Amino acid sequence: MSATTRAAASTDPGIIATKDNWFSPDFDEEQGQSLIQAVQESIGCFECGEPNAKLRCSRCKLAKYCSPACQRADWKKSHKQLCSMYLENKEPRGNTPGAPIPILLRNIGLIGEENFEVCIQNRRALFLQAASRSSKKPLPMSFSCAIVPTFQQLRLVIAASFQDDKDKFHEVPHLLFDVIEEEPDAIQKFEQQPHCISVRALHKVAEAWVEFYVQLEDANIHPLAITCGAGLHDRIDDLQEKLTKKGVSGLGFVPSEQLLME
Repeated sequence: MSATTRAAASTDPGIIATKDNWFSPDFDEEQGQSLIQAVQESIGCFECGEPNAKLRCSRCKLAKYCSPACQRADWKKSHKQLCSMYLENKEPRGNTPGAPIPILLRNIGLIGEENFEVCIQNRRALFLQAASRSSKKPLPMSFSCAIVPTFQQLRLVIAASFQDDKDKFHEVPHLLFDVIEEEPDAIQKFEQQPHCISVRALHKVAEAWVEFYVQLEDANIHPLAITCGAGLHDRIDDLQEKLTKKGVSGLGFVPSEQLLME
């Protein structure tokens, strides 16, 4: 197990909520910080690899360097672009939080696919544990889902929207980030026609939804409605049929032209 996997797997979910605040928007902050530390320790100086790197980029707070010379060299070579990408996706957009740390680090190539999957699974588990502390039983919640091309793959992305015990509205993006297609032809076709996915991909979407639905039910979370965005909004009937055959019924699917997770 690598350093990043160990860091993600060792997060203690017991400290993410208190009696006064059963759900925090920063429910996975500890996991994110542990992951950043693990990446920094494994890379050392982002330019030369020197382990004893004390300087830090003042913009992203992520990249570390052993000397001003290394920092300047890396800035000219690649970090200027990576730093901007990291900060742009980290910042909230309207009422929607920025992308979580695992996605940010995967997006700029600092963690691999295996570690990324572990981190996303842990993040979802932390969310379910935090939400299960609600005094509303079951907790009503709506979801939005869409297909997005990322990391040379098509992925199903799911976000949750709900009100807490004090009627404060929350939207938590990227609870699911499952790969549904990796064929270059399928990705190219989707980018040309973003409302079209294959039957095979739709089957994988249904499987992912069933698994996620079971996790929600186990956490006493009751899905009320699902807003389907890019790649799914014109396949609602097909998706509903597949879910019904798999034993999931009673969900209200509604179309949307917008990708709500952006």
